[in-house]
This record gives sequence, structure tokens and C-alpha cells, in this order.
Amino acid sequence: MPFELKVNPYKGVKDLIPGASLITLKACVKELKGLKPRLWEQAVSLGKKQGLRVVLYQSVNNLSVDDLIVQYAKEHGSLVLTQDKLLRKKLLNSSLRVVILRQKKKFMITG
Repeated sequence: MPFELKVNPYKGVKDLIPGASLITLKACVKELKGLKPRLWEQAVSLGKKQGLRVVLYQSVNNLSVDDLIVQYAKEHGSLVLTQDKLLRKKLLNSSLRVVILRQKKKFMITG
């Protein structure tokens, strides 16, 4: 998101939710590295400058990355920032709140 839409999602979340802790799952970093090899390092580097922590979180089941995110958010009462429509639907169907980007410039909470 930061390089595709030219927004800083980490700053956007911190502005929307002052004092928010920013985390990503190690599985998300690994997935991003496979999908966008040229951007993953820049995205993680930018995130770490904004206080992003990479968390090792695993399930006893072999869950997809999206399902790991949903499970983590349920267990920790976390909001999730995503532009992925299928993940957003899973989160909302699980009664979880989602931070989304509207009109490519404004962050808001749904759910």
C-alpha cells in the first residue's frame, strides 16, 4: 500500500488511533516478500521507522495467512489495516474492526 498508493499507512493509523501499536505477522512479511520481492524490504523498513514490530505468530493448524490474521486479531482484540477485499470480508464477518483507506487518502475504521 505505501508505494502503490503513495500514502504512509503507518502514519495514517497513528493519526487515526494515537498511541496505537503497529504490528505485522512474520507470515505477512513472508507472503509480501513472495508476491512483491522488490517492495517488501522497503515496506518493512518504512514500517520499522514508524515503530512497526514483526511478530512471530503460528497456529497449530496450517492456516492461510489471512486466517492467521483473523485468528490473531480475535485473540488480541486488534484492528487490522487492509485493502484486501476478501480479508476485509472475513474480518467483518468475524465481528472485527478494520482500518481501510478511503478515496486513496483518508483512513477510517469500519466494523
